[in-house]
Amino acid sequence: MLKTVDLSKRHMIRYCHLGGVSMYNNNMKNMRIKKGISLTMLSTATGISMGYLSHLESGTRKNPSVEMMDRIAKFLNETVTEVFFK
Repeated sequence: MLKTVDLSKRHMIRYCHLGGVSMYNNNMKNMRIKKGISLTMLSTATGISMGYLSHLESGTRKNPSVEMMDRIAKFLNETVTEVFFK
């Protein structure tokens, strides 16, 4: 079942309610490095473990929650779409 979620009026994404979000292209690591942000800094700022962030960056975890994607995107000063879907 598809569900539309409004994230802070910045953007909307469609995701499968039962299966989570399938990331088509994860730009998180490239954006983080370009901005000079360490994995430790991102973890501390978002409250997401370094291990989980590392798995997201390497592609071994591919279905973060909408809330996690939003926290990461906000700290990187990007949209969820830019970080996870472009």
